[in-house]
Formats: sequence, C-alpha cells, structure tokens
Amino acid sequence: MNEDNIIVSFRVINSQFADNNFIEIEITKEFYSNKMESTNIKVRENGFGPMLSTFEKNIEWLTVITKFKDFYITAGCAPVLTIEDKMVIGETGIDILNETGKPVSVQMFDLALNAFQQGISSADKVCKSPNSYCTERATYDIETGILSLPSVEYEKSFFGFESRSYAKAKLKKVSEDIKTFVITEIE
Repeated sequence: MNEDNIIVSFRVINSQFADNNFIEIEITKEFYSNKMESTNIKVRENGFGPMLSTFEKNIEWLTVITKFKDFYITAGCAPVLTIEDKMVIGETGIDILNETGKPVSVQMFDLALNAFQQGISSADKVCKSPNSYCTERATYDIETGILSLPSVEYEKSFFGFESRSYAKAKLKKVSEDIKTFVITEIE
C-alpha cells in the first residue's frame, strides 16, 4: 500500500470517453484515510489502471485512487470491486476475508483494513527496534481462530521504572466479532 493511495467506494455521476478520458465520481466512503478534500472528483485515464469505461453508472465501486498533480488516477495493481447491498463482491486482497469464499460486508472490510494497516504500522515500529522477532510472519488459522504474532510490544515496570519489551504471542478468536481475541500464549 503506497502512502499516496486512497481506498474509496464511489458511484460514477458523469463520464467522457473521447480525447481526454475521465469519469466524475461521487465518493461514498473513504477507507482508512482522510485525504479527500471533496466527495466529487474527476478521475483521468492513465494507461496503467483499469479502463475507465469499466466503471458503469448506477453501480457502487470500490478501488484505489491516487492524486497525481491536480487530478486523480486509478492505481494500476489494485482490485476493482463492486458493492451490492452493503456487501463487497470479489477478491479484496486481504487473505482473511477472501478465505471464506463469500462476499463480506463493507463494515467487515473496513475493520479488516484498519486492523491490517495498524498491524503493518506496529510491525514496522517493532521491527526497527533492537529487540525484534522480525524473521517470522504473523499468521491466522481461520479454522482454529488462532492468531500468531511474532512480535508484540508491551510496557514492563521494574521498581517503578517502565521499559518497553517484546514477546511472541498467540491469541484465539472467541466470538464472531473480528476484534475479540484472548491471549492464550506469550513467550
């Protein structure tokens, strides 16, 4: 995920496919960022992303856009998904959501995306520390509900002095809520 990319859902409100191809869109939701200065913008064709004629009117779309100079373009490697009845249709790029083989709600997509982004931020911070376990990857077993984290930062207090420490941890999902886990093991 490039920091200039913005994940959005939108509807096409106008389009032009002649000399200067563009679509005018109304953004229905901006995921994980707060970069958009307006909810109505123009997206120009760039030769790398999907053809803009892909985005039909009267359909809610979900994809990644990037601001380029004074206009927006679609990201070349991002999936183009549709939203039907508040459900995201297609491969999201987030393994835990795709493993079920079923559409996921926009709310679940938003939660998973936030968790994924927070995990990357935390991992980046921890991996720059001198006490990291960054040779391993975080894993999640959808059948057992076990989340294995190679490095978790926590504060430790010793005679009134606080310090940061790092440990491996295993958590188990205890309800259908994507955020509800209990720690089962810490090393």
